[in-house]
Amino acid sequence: MDRWNRKDQNTYTGMNAQRRNRRKPETGIPVRAEESSESSEVLASLERWLIDDEPEKETQEKAPVTEVAEQTEEADFPEEPDMPAEEEPAEAKETAIPDPEKKEESDTSAAPELPEESEPVEKTEASEETPAAVQGADSRVPAEARRMSAAPYGTVKPEARRPGTRPQNAYRRPPMPEQKQTPVRPRRDVREEPLRTGSNKTQDKTSRVRVGYAPGRMSDGMTQQVPIRETARDTAWEREQPMYSRDAKAYLEKRSQPFRTENAKEKVQDRPEHKLLRIIVALLVVIGIIITGVLIFRDRANQKNNPVREAPRVINFIPVDETEGRTAPVDLAFTVLTEKDVSGIRLRGENDEDLDTEAASTDNSDGTKIWTMKMHVETGRNGTAILQVRRADEDKWYDTNSTVELEIQGPLDLLTPKPEEDAEPDPVEYDDDDYYDEDAERAKEEGAEEGANGEAYPEAESDENPNIEAEDVTADIWAENVEGDPDNETEGEGERYDDLPTGELRTPEPTPTVAPPTPVPTETPPLTAQAAPEADPGLISSTTVYTSATKKVKNYSRPAKELIRMPEADEYTTKQLGVMTFRGDNFRRNAAVGTLSAAPTGLKEKWHAESGSSRGTNQTYYGYGWTGQPVIARWSTQVREGSNLFEKKINTKALKEVIIAGMDGNIRFLDLADGELTRNSIKLGYPMRGTPTLHTGGYPFMSVGQFARKMKVKTGKIGLRQYNLYSQKEQKLLDGLDGKYHRPLNDVGSFETSALIDRTSDTLIAAGSNGMLYLESLNSSFDYNAKVLTIDPSITVMNYKVKGQKSTALLAIESSPAAYDKYVYMANMGGVLMCIDTDTLKPVWAVNTGDSVMAAVAMDMQIRENAQETSVPAEAGDEDDPKDKAPADNRELSLYTANMLNNRKKGDSDIQIRRYDALSGKEIWKASVGVTKGKKDKDDVGAKASPVIGQHELNNLVYFTVTGLSDEGRQQLGLSGETPAVLIALEKASGKIVWSYGLSSRSESSPIAVYDEKGNGWIIQCEQNGTIHLLEGLTGSVVDTMQLNAEIEASPAAYGSTVVIGTTGKNTSFVYGIELELAQVHDEEGGYEEDSGGA
Repeated sequence: MDRWNRKDQNTYTGMNAQRRNRRKPETGIPVRAEESSESSEVLASLERWLIDDEPEKETQEKAPVTEVAEQTEEADFPEEPDMPAEEEPAEAKETAIPDPEKKEESDTSAAPELPEESEPVEKTEASEETPAAVQGADSRVPAEARRMSAAPYGTVKPEARRPGTRPQNAYRRPPMPEQKQTPVRPRRDVREEPLRTGSNKTQDKTSRVRVGYAPGRMSDGMTQQVPIRETARDTAWEREQPMYSRDAKAYLEKRSQPFRTENAKEKVQDRPEHKLLRIIVALLVVIGIIITGVLIFRDRANQKNNPVREAPRVINFIPVDETEGRTAPVDLAFTVLTEKDVSGIRLRGENDEDLDTEAASTDNSDGTKIWTMKMHVETGRNGTAILQVRRADEDKWYDTNSTVELEIQGPLDLLTPKPEEDAEPDPVEYDDDDYYDEDAERAKEEGAEEGANGEAYPEAESDENPNIEAEDVTADIWAENVEGDPDNETEGEGERYDDLPTGELRTPEPTPTVAPPTPVPTETPPLTAQAAPEADPGLISSTTVYTSATKKVKNYSRPAKELIRMPEADEYTTKQLGVMTFRGDNFRRNAAVGTLSAAPTGLKEKWHAESGSSRGTNQTYYGYGWTGQPVIARWSTQVREGSNLFEKKINTKALKEVIIAGMDGNIRFLDLADGELTRNSIKLGYPMRGTPTLHTGGYPFMSVGQFARKMKVKTGKIGLRQYNLYSQKEQKLLDGLDGKYHRPLNDVGSFETSALIDRTSDTLIAAGSNGMLYLESLNSSFDYNAKVLTIDPSITVMNYKVKGQKSTALLAIESSPAAYDKYVYMANMGGVLMCIDTDTLKPVWAVNTGDSVMAAVAMDMQIRENAQETSVPAEAGDEDDPKDKAPADNRELSLYTANMLNNRKKGDSDIQIRRYDALSGKEIWKASVGVTKGKKDKDDVGAKASPVIGQHELNNLVYFTVTGLSDEGRQQLGLSGETPAVLIALEKASGKIVWSYGLSSRSESSPIAVYDEKGNGWIIQCEQNGTIHLLEGLTGSVVDTMQLNAEIEASPAAYGSTVVIGTTGKNTSFVYGIELELAQVHDEEGGYEEDSGGA
């Protein structure tokens, strides 16, 4: 369109100028005849030369205007009435038009030769009414546009006018005078300039174009299929323009297109230099990818050939000889237990110094290797030696975490006088109730006590025999201190060493030195379990043992170093550390420690701490649920100093810390004295209703079970979580869902039970709702000096199947297990009570209690009635020493349990409270209590609370709490009204009900017993409606009752005269400290003395 405008701009510019000067038809100026005829010829010739690129031959007759118009119009336009064609002078027809295709013609020859004279043309009526079309007009211009450009205004009839066209009523414009024809140079229009593509290819010759607006043309928005033709004139003209370069010519070629195309799809071609550059870049990219792939392949091959391997595991490292306070030259012996693939061990100094060591090994049947290593020290050495190990297929030595402190004096060090020691500082005074760990202090002082004892031996030598050997003297002194050995005297001697004056040693006879006798153990041997006929272990149809994630063991035998030997309840911890687990100890007898200085007379709130809530997928969890018992720890001074307690609490004497896990996803740490936070809470984010377990060795280690994992905002893992209380970081998770291994038979991952820890083997014992029994060897290491606690767990698990139980949900264990020696006692939701031997993980006996068991399995060790004690020879007349009597054959281990109403038909029924022989599974007695459960009742019915095993003055009684009583049950117990629950005291020997106390609401909270110094006991029982009762243990009479504005589902714990209980409910979730008010005593000595046996 642009080119068409530019090419014909002279013609149309002149016509437009004439239109502006025209008058209306009624006042038009008449045109003279001579001017009209002469100008018509000039106009006809000029228009043919300017507009028509390919003029028709002279011999061809011009078609009428009407025919040309009809052929050029598009089919979609409405037809117009035929108009008479204007006659054209003969001179115009005979005018010669030069052929532009001939090469020999020049630009001047292209212009037509105009006649000198022309006859005037007379106007006819037809010519006045209908404008004549220009002969030989450009066929690309629509016929309507040609007629409108040639016709004067007002000459076109209204009915022939198309919609949107301008009126055509003007008279015919006068002819233009002869002008010198000059070629028009194209103008550059930047707005419509197309992008340069680097190609000389022309566009489609028949593209559909859009015709813009111009006077006398078609209206805007109309399109026309216009053919595009190139002329030799344009080509010749472009060749003669030396000012344009090749790129300019290509640009002009693009600009020479007459119209803008709407959908031009030209293929863009790059210049040759661009193609070469792209090829080079592509080759470089391909080469780079190949080189990168080769490097990655080599790196992976090197990793496969030289994998990064961890150091072989050292299971145990024991120095046989004392490594401190010795004098060189000396040989030291060490025993090392490692993995089987270890081929060598050695000791290295702190600066990678070589030490004179040699080692030999023997293989064990359990896949380990025992090494005996000796180190020779010639001139003395002080410092740390590091144990290094090496594999059989490697030359590399690996450092281990096993080290030994060496303090070997050289021979010349003995001749050097030592400076006088400064006066010893005054001993640190500790509060009577503050726990000071002597073992930890000795480790912290780095063997100062042993060094002092070693220096005393040479000073005590007798001058009579200066050649006495230190080893003999040490052996004699050690033998002198053996306790309970009647053969402790040397033959021929009439007096004991302890009768000698201080600092004087007896000179031995010139006879061979007698080796130190083996100490005789004072502990009685453990009892052995064997099934009774009615407790057939075949009830457990099968067991499967896994020693690793996927390794099954058919005939399992526990390694000697991991053998579990759980002591009796009073020796569960070597020191009185507090309430360490659910129900206090491994017998699950009670959750209270300490004694009262006087009889309790009342209950009073001492403090309270607010709790929170957490949103699950289907419900909101508040406060503390069943079991929810807190543990109360009495940390040693050394542990407190290295812990993350608040500074104020670190310096608090006799600090006792309450640790309680809540359904709001937090584990809180509170001061028993005032309820203040002792350290920051552990924010797990998932509800917990189990009871934490603390390490029996006093280490800052804790485990706690998780209840749910699907929360409103997240879903996570679930299991038994283990924490380092120094840093409050999680050290291990026993995954209840077992990850990808699928070992559990019941797909429930919660742990509502509380674990036990055997201090003799450092093994954690736990059971979960997935029905699996876990034995986790912690291999814990606690450095008092560095304040570092580490564990290296080795886990063995067992799952089982019960004969006749089709539902795997009945395999779940929600009753906290008990343990004695190598036996673990547990009961499942199907009501099967079993005794498992941990040495082989096989059942010893099993019985069916009739329904699910949720209360903890409780045990008791007593002396059989009418049994006679066996005396042991006494020394120095200590006939009343209890150690002189060992009732090994007269002890009786009993087990107490009760079931629920879950699996049986709903309605009136009863639950059973039983006593079993824990060694054989034989039932000793059974007591039934009537209960009822509605068809739509979702509350648990039965004995969900764990029992109290009476001690001291309550030694003959056992206490159970039963909820959901029926009318028959109330009548049986002598209760009236609508009493829903009851606390029952039964005789241990016969199961006879001694007394019962009715409760005003349901109760799932386990009772506890507190004792005074005389052994008198009182029972504390909580109800769901927040009522707390204080009862006399022997009679059941009420001492005091207290009401809390909260719901109670959790179980309490007591330390001395303070009881701690957690509550639940919306806006009523708290931890309460309840003080036992004591009777006035006349003795001036106040406070209470802690009972080492626990209470």
